[in-house]
Amino acid sequence: LVIYRRFEDMFKEAFAEKGLTPNFVVKCDDSRTAIRWSDSGLGIALVPESIAKTYAKGHIYPIDSAKWRTRLQLVWRKDRVVTPLMRQIIALYAK
Repeated sequence: LVIYRRFEDMFKEAFAEKGLTPNFVVKCDDSRTAIRWSDSGLGIALVPESIAKTYAKGHIYPIDSAKWRTRLQLVWRKDRVVTPLMRQIIALYAK
């Protein structure tokens, strides 16, 4: 398997729950790199769907697993004034 390093722990946990120990042939810091290595025949890449659809030249197989979802966060500088537009964006995702 070729993986985007950011998701390593998430993948290890999901495989362990199924009693499997994955063999990560390569870990990289960019999912586009993982796709390029997969396209060159190095292995199967586990990457975000949006990146796969945009960059992959080979086969794409969607995986539907609640374990393999990430949570995004809104982040901005502490010293930045929150503008009306920023408030609107924050309100879109407020719990």
